[in-house]
Amino acid sequence: PPKVWSQMVKCVPFIEKPVIANDEARFAEIVRTAFSHRRKTLHNALKSLITNPSIWEKCHIDANLRPENCSVDMFVKISNAVGF
Repeated sequence: PPKVWSQMVKCVPFIEKPVIANDEARFAEIVRTAFSHRRKTLHNALKSLITNPSIWEKCHIDANLRPENCSVDMFVKISNAVGF
């Protein structure tokens, strides 16, 4: 028999407290719009949906980030702060 030592590793994802979008349709619209202009900043990509600049301060998110650099939690915070 081969002289091989084996071990198994079990990886369990850890999420402290998931952030949940209040309105899934709004969340989907924001993500779709942001990624349709992926190389633009969030501010420029979402300016048709976010007309109040204080939303960025309220969410504590830098509007100069690009969508691919944002986490799901960031998009959920934006979605929850924006009211259509």
